[in-house]
Amino acid sequence: MKGKVKFDYKLENGSPKQELEIEIKRALANKNYQLIVNFGDGNVDFGTLSTNNIGCAELEFYSSPEFNQKQITDFLPPGRDVRNIHYIQIFLEGKSVFEARFQFSTNDTR
Repeated sequence: MKGKVKFDYKLENGSPKQELEIEIKRALANKNYQLIVNFGDGNVDFGTLSTNNIGCAELEFYSSPEFNQKQITDFLPPGRDVRNIHYIQIFLEGKSVFEARFQFSTNDTR
């Protein structure tokens, strides 16, 4: 399996705009994978990635979602945003099959 995680945070007119995109490729075809996001003080279930017949899937979360995107604030713990993500795990049948960890310096303003 190969995966890609992208997140972004910015202020627009004083309001936070956030996005989180998760994409997997070369996974098992036609399977449901569980997406778990850790914010340092616990895990949050962000739902299911369902692969197509060639093993690809994508989930997108936005502050202002459009077609097939999810509202990110529905998933964020109180007082947290995408800058607080420590790691993301993807599970198949209860077993972790992908993990992305984030390390930032103390000077990072994410």
